[in-house]
Amino acid sequence: MKMEIMKLRVADICESAMNPRKTFDKDAISELAQNIAEQGLLQPITVRTPHAEGFDTFEKLDKDGTAHEFKYEVVCGARRFRAVVKLGWEEVPAIVRDMSDAEAFDAMITENLQRKDVDPIDEAVAFSELMRKGQSVKELAARFGKSERYIQDRTKLCGLIKELQKELTKGHIPLIGAIYLAKCDEDIQRSFYEYEIDGCFDDDDTDCYPYSDIKEFVTRSFRLLANAEWTNEGEEESWNDKKEVPKCKGCEFNTASYGCLFYEMKGNGECTKESCFKKKELVFRKWKLMQMYDKMF
Repeated sequence: MKMEIMKLRVADICESAMNPRKTFDKDAISELAQNIAEQGLLQPITVRTPHAEGFDTFEKLDKDGTAHEFKYEVVCGARRFRAVVKLGWEEVPAIVRDMSDAEAFDAMITENLQRKDVDPIDEAVAFSELMRKGQSVKELAARFGKSERYIQDRTKLCGLIKELQKELTKGHIPLIGAIYLAKCDEDIQRSFYEYEIDGCFDDDDTDCYPYSDIKEFVTRSFRLLANAEWTNEGEEESWNDKKEVPKCKGCEFNTASYGCLFYEMKGNGECTKESCFKKKELVFRKWKLMQMYDKMF
């Protein structure tokens, strides 16, 4: 892979839309800029040219939809690049490489996941993207020195509604609580946000919603399968023969299932997917009415 270090015009460089890191702390960037101003840029950024993909420039659209062309794209060092932009530098030391989209993305992922201060949502997106590209949980665990449960829990955070993702990033929800909520369906998550979180914290508030309260809220939202109307009807095939709803046995949203997401509650036999539970109630009641109708006529 071709590589060289040179000083580049800042105006010729753009950030990459592929970068899995989406959260940047403004205060942290300001602090980094101050350090760079005092000590200089100790580590150059890494950029790539578009040549590997057969282009002469990178084209980016601004907020107004206007297209701009750049000679280089940041691969590693987005925070450092933002800091030197903030300082008003006209040039920045950079390692220049010819990298394909796939190579650049892998480098971005690796850099972001090796950071100590990686945002959990950014981490979730990164792991999910790598899995989408064919890497298994086991492979990712070995590559980044994490447990398989760690990878699974992080990727599940992608299932959080956007409002809760923002609250996690702001520190208003503990990570363990966010992982717990992410295992629930959207109805439970939205209910939690609207009735428990929305409007309770300012952006700079350092308070955090207690995990014990999150767990209590989620538990109240579950449906105990032992008390479900269809439980005493035996095998589901007798009334769910059209397979209108999935079977509870073996379902990932049944806390008693093998390998269940709710490994903390394995054995309790509760449904964590409210929308599915309600649909199942409707299907079962429809079947019961048909049984009564057949007996009458």
